[in-house]
Amino acid sequence: MKKIIFAFLLLLPFGLSSSFTVGADETDLKKLTANKEDVNSLLAAQAIFQDQIAKNPQDYDLRIRGADNVYYLAIQLSEKAAKKSHLLQGIEWTKQAIALQPNAPAGHFFYGILTGLYVQMSDFFTALKSKDIIKDEMEKVVALDPHYSDGDAYIALGEWYAAVPFFMGGSDSKAKDFLLKAVEMGPNRAKPHLALAEFYSKRFKYDLAKKEIDQVLASPIDSSVAFENKRDQEDAKDLLKKIESKLSKPARGYERVNTLTNPPGPGF
Repeated sequence: MKKIIFAFLLLLPFGLSSSFTVGADETDLKKLTANKEDVNSLLAAQAIFQDQIAKNPQDYDLRIRGADNVYYLAIQLSEKAAKKSHLLQGIEWTKQAIALQPNAPAGHFFYGILTGLYVQMSDFFTALKSKDIIKDEMEKVVALDPHYSDGDAYIALGEWYAAVPFFMGGSDSKAKDFLLKAVEMGPNRAKPHLALAEFYSKRFKYDLAKKEIDQVLASPIDSSVAFENKRDQEDAKDLLKKIESKLSKPARGYERVNTLTNPPGPGF
């Protein structure tokens, strides 16, 4: 997805814990976080989260909501130092959330997501040390609740196995299996199809990739996650342009697959 290999989407219906006082700050947070495309509002919300989380050391939900806000900031901010700073703050909140409720999936999910985003801006050695965190946290999400966030953990695991070299644990067959599982769990969602399209494209399976892109572009816009849907469709259009360019001048090693008469076997 950048592209972001752990670029997951979600908008979760979090409730408030009893420790968080419903008042002006909560009203402000709801207003400020309603539009995920308004970076200035998200930054203002971030300041409130920092203040309220410091005042409420036992509030699990508040930390998860803060991590969610960090996610939307991180995928839109262009200034690297600010982006890294917010990600580190969000990662700390997820660790605190996990300590409060180790058997709840949300903390593990956001810990993996935000770590993945942070790794993108890190040096090789930091990325190397962090790679297993992403995989381990997503495996915990699947173990705790495989349907959490509509199965986004399966997308993350698929992208992990696709991106990591085989000698470090990567596996194309496992990547495909996880991505297909994500599609199975959300056949009408754009994100799983986009992730599978990117997987096929990088392995020169352009016909299969275009089939998944068609699914993304045909997906209806869900008003509850319109921001994510629009981003996914734009990414799908960009990927289609790249594929069409490569098809006009086939790259060396290009393997055209006829999905009707010669479907790929497992583990390709």
